[in-house]
Amino acid sequence: MALKSSSLVIWISPDIEELVKKLKARNTDVYLISRGFRQMINPVASILGISQENIFAN
Repeated sequence: MALKSSSLVIWISPDIEELVKKLKARNTDVYLISRGFRQMINPVASILGISQENIFAN
């Protein structure tokens, strides 16, 4: 799935937005863990509504 954040096009797994919404509806904490750089991960986290303190990246 391609999502647009300003001038970036971000590719994420299909249905991930729906999964995150369902987890949040169940009051489940959602984390984003990546070996990638935080500067590249932040737009994805923002689109998915994942808080900065729940991001673990370089």
